[in-house]
Order: sequence, then structure tokens, then C-alpha cells
Amino acid sequence: MSATIVASDAVQIEWQRRVPAEYAVSALAQDLALRLTMFGAPSTLIEQALTMALDELAHAADAASVAAAAGATGTPVFDPAAFAFESDDDPVFNILVAVVPSLCLGETLALRIVHHMRDVARVPAARVALDRIVRDEPRHAALGWQILDWLLDTEYEERVHLFVGRELPRWTESLRRSFAGEHAAPHLAGITEADREWGLAYVDDVREIFAVTVVRDWEPRLGRRGFTAAA
Repeated sequence: MSATIVASDAVQIEWQRRVPAEYAVSALAQDLALRLTMFGAPSTLIEQALTMALDELAHAADAASVAAAAGATGTPVFDPAAFAFESDDDPVFNILVAVVPSLCLGETLALRIVHHMRDVARVPAARVALDRIVRDEPRHAALGWQILDWLLDTEYEERVHLFVGRELPRWTESLRRSFAGEHAAPHLAGITEADREWGLAYVDDVREIFAVTVVRDWEPRLGRRGFTAAA
């Protein structure tokens, strides 16, 4: 299939939207590296967070290339609110609020969604972008679980269990609303098979992937650590 497949407005909007979204995740990873540094975390965890930040910048560049190939014009919109990350005065909790919802849960979910998109993408630029994400995302999700396990293996174990157990319903519900809520983003509401060749996914498919992720990924991994997923 050649790259001459006509891109719809939905394709242009979505790939332009992904540029600042990837920048925001890069900023989150940089912020996480700082939180870990200020806590005296193992250097290997800090290095991995910084590597993740660079990965996400590469994803942003790839998204911009796909948007350009799709004929998108104008400058991507960067919303300052997307760079306002949750924090906590307690340094242990300050790491957890960044790690658990965004990496342990979010990156694990994102990997399944991107795999689904890549499986049906046919436009070369989209395939390149999605291939890179599929290659990087497992490391990002694994970093989240690794940081959580590190904290569970410290004298803060009991506090970690209490805090994460209390916040999990809120975090999982936020992700459910974002990925499996009743109201899809307007530009994704009516995508076509041709749009899927550009790396988009049907809203109903994403909702199904969310449900599968809860059962196959979140619940087993959280359960092994003494937590219960509430989604």
C-alpha cells in the first residue's frame, strides 16, 4: 500500500494532537527524574527516566512527520495545563503520583492500544512512528513497575500500600474516562477504515482494549503486589 492514501481531517487533527501530547509525556519523565533524584533513588532508575524523556521527544518528532505527510498545516497547540503534573508534599507519595497512574497503568494501556493501531496501519510514515512507540513503550511501563517495586522493598512499604490502595480507584477512573468514556473526541467519532491505515483506532476498539488491559495486565500485576484494580 503506498503512502498516497488520502488523509482525512481526523487523521491530520489526531497526528497533530499527538505532537504536544508526546512532549507532555517527555516533560513528565523529566519531572519524574527530578523527583527520583531529590529522593536519592538508584541512579539506574533516574537514567531510565531521562532515557524515557528522550524517547518521547523522538515520538513527537515522528508524529510531526506523520502530520506533515497527512497534509496538516498550522502549528500544534501546546496546552500549559497538560504540563501541570500531580504532586504531593510527601516525597514518597510525590514519586507514586507520577509513576503509578502514568507509567504502571497508562503506559501499559498505551502499549496495547498502539499495538492495535500498528497492526492495521499501512501508510509508511505512520508505521515508522508506531513501530518506534511499540519498541519503546514496554521499557517505559516496566520502569514504572520497577520503581513501584523498589519503593515496596523499602521501609516505606506500608505507607506505599496504604497510599496506592487509596488512590487507585481515582487513577483508574480517570484513565477509564480518558480512554473508555462515553464521549469520544469529536474528530475520532466517525473515523473510517482509511483512517485506520493512518494509525487511528475506532473508539469502540479502544474501549474494548481498555477492558482487556484491566483484566489481563492491571489486575494480575497489581494483585501480585497486594493491590486491587478498581476499573
